[in-house]
Amino acid sequence: MAEKASAGRLIKVYRAERQRRVHPLPRRGQIKSKIAHIVAHSVASALLRAFSQLPVLDQK
Repeated sequence: MAEKASAGRLIKVYRAERQRRVHPLPRRGQIKSKIAHIVAHSVASALLRAFSQLPVLDQK
């Protein structure tokens, strides 16, 4: 009986694994949104690096 249960578990895990591998293609809006997010993050990171290298003016 335990073998039957473990075989059933293996089949469920295998099916879940197969379904997880198949990703639906993203919609056009999702692609644009992802690109915009990456660009915004890159620009913010570059600005942060640039401003962190500036000397602080009001240091006493």
